[in-house]
Amino acid sequence: MAKYAHDLVYDAAVDYIINNANSLRVCSADILTGGVPDYAKVTGAAALTGPVAVIPGNFTKQDGVTSGRRATMAPKIDIHVTLTGVADYVCLVNTTATRVLWATECVSQNLVSGNNVTVPTWDIEFRDPT
Repeated sequence: MAKYAHDLVYDAAVDYIINNANSLRVCSADILTGGVPDYAKVTGAAALTGPVAVIPGNFTKQDGVTSGRRATMAPKIDIHVTLTGVADYVCLVNTTATRVLWATECVSQNLVSGNNVTVPTWDIEFRDPT
């Protein structure tokens, strides 16, 4: 056995996201500062949608698809697009702590201000060490 982590370790990470993410943003590619997602960009100039409320009930915690544990985010339907641009990221943020908790690439697509976009179900997975 080279490496091991109990599921409770992954559950702690999953629970942190579930209990602290309170907003979702769809963003353009310009979210990074120094290689790290920048809260001001994610909630400002790079945000193509307004804030979308996120609550713990939007997530399902379960075994990972490959291994470990995951949180499955329920779809967010008909999100109002506030800025025309190319969507490249979906980000979960905590607006109280001004932190980006999770950022993931999405299928790149052109969004037009005034239209709506849907973010389908997606997973945040923490895999077992190898």
